[in-house]
Amino acid sequence: MCIHKSNVNDDLKEEECLYQVVDRSLEGVYLQNLNNNKIFEERDISPDLLDKIGNDYILRYKDGNYVFEEELTDKFMERFNRHK
Repeated sequence: MCIHKSNVNDDLKEEECLYQVVDRSLEGVYLQNLNNNKIFEERDISPDLLDKIGNDYILRYKDGNYVFEEELTDKFMERFNRHK
């Protein structure tokens, strides 16, 4: 369950929610909220994280920051590759 957090993007960012990277943008990434399938451009993301992630990577929004969920990303990629 995601905890709704009030901030500038309160309708887009939810504490403890998972997001899938669907594309890169000039200033950030496009993320899909895996709870409600809404896609939005996220520009408030650390440059270090941007260097580590690619399409279909799974991120968690936690304590006001995005965190790369390596284990969940690996599981997603394994399932995706099995269905090809």
